[in-house]
Amino acid sequence: MMQDSKSCDELNQLIAYTSRSSDGLDIWTVKPSDLVATNLTNGDYNLNPEWSPDGSKLAFKTYRDGNWEIYVMDTNGTNLINLSNAPSDDEYPKWSPDGTKIAFISNRSGNEDIYVVNSDGTNIVNISNDAGDSVFPVWSPTGESIAYLSGDNDLRQIMISDLKDGTTVSYPNTSHVNGMSWSPNGNVIAFGSEMDGDSEIYILDLDRRLTAKLTTITHMNLQPEWSPNGDFILYWATNSDGLGTSVYAISAGSGVEQNLPQNSPNDSGGIWSPDGKYIAFNSRKAFKDYTSLYIMDADGSNLRELASHIQATSLAWQPCLMTNE
Repeated sequence: MMQDSKSCDELNQLIAYTSRSSDGLDIWTVKPSDLVATNLTNGDYNLNPEWSPDGSKLAFKTYRDGNWEIYVMDTNGTNLINLSNAPSDDEYPKWSPDGTKIAFISNRSGNEDIYVVNSDGTNIVNISNDAGDSVFPVWSPTGESIAYLSGDNDLRQIMISDLKDGTTVSYPNTSHVNGMSWSPNGNVIAFGSEMDGDSEIYILDLDRRLTAKLTTITHMNLQPEWSPNGDFILYWATNSDGLGTSVYAISAGSGVEQNLPQNSPNDSGGIWSPDGKYIAFNSRKAFKDYTSLYIMDADGSNLRELASHIQATSLAWQPCLMTNE
C-alpha cells in the first residue's frame, strides 16, 4: 500500500490536533521526527484545525468571543484573524485547493448553510441557501465546486454547488450520508451512509450519477478518506465482534479490505500523510481514560505514539511541497 508517485519529508511536517486543558480545548502541533509538541492557542475552546494548502497557516473554530467563530493563525499561533466575525455560530473551516478561500458552516441565516469567504475575511457568500440545514463542505480538487450534505440528520444527501455558474446539483440516491471525501481525480466521491441500515462506505460516480457499495461487512464504517494517489480509501469501523473500533483501508478498485494492525480496541479517525506513506490516527488503549495520537506506515507497520491526552477530534497533517521521486 505504499504510495509511489510523490514524496516529501513529511515526518518533519507538523500534525495539528486538539487537546483538553484546564482552560478548555487547545490546538497543538507535534512533529513526528522529534516529538516536540507546541500549544498554539493557550485557553478557551479551539477545535477543527485545518492547514492551508501551502502549510503556512491554520484555520480553526474557537469560542473565545462567546460564540463559535472561524479564525486563522500562523503555524506558531500568532497573527490571529477572525474571518467569520458574526454573532452566529460559524464552524468546520475548509480551505480551497489554491488557498484563496475558506468554506465553512454558519447559522447566521437562521439555519445552517455553507458559506465561502476570501482568506483575508472579505466577501462572505452563502452558496447553499437551502430551506433545511447544509453541513460539511468538501472542495473539489480543482476548487471549482463544493460538495456538501443537505437535509435533516436522518436523510442527508450530497449536493454539489458549481461556484462558477452558481448552479447546484442534488444526488437523492445518496441519502443518510454521514461523511464524504472527493477522489483526487475529481470523478468520484466516497461517502458513508446508513441508507441500507448499517453504515457502509459507498462511491458515487459523478458523471453517471451512480452509486455502488464498496464495503460489505455489516458493521459501522465511517469517515472515508481517499489516499493522495487515489488507490485506497481509509476509514474507521466497529470491529466484526462489535467490540471497539479499528482503522481500515480498502482498495478503491478491487474492494479488497485490510484491517491495519493497531495496538488497542479503540482506534479511529485515520488520516493520510501528504504523500500517503503514513497514517495518523486516534487510539485509546484498554483501561486508559485518555486518547493518544499515533502514526504508522501505510501498511500498518512501525507503530509509534506521538502525543497523549488528546481530544479525539479531527487531525490535520501539514502539507509539504511534493516532488517527483
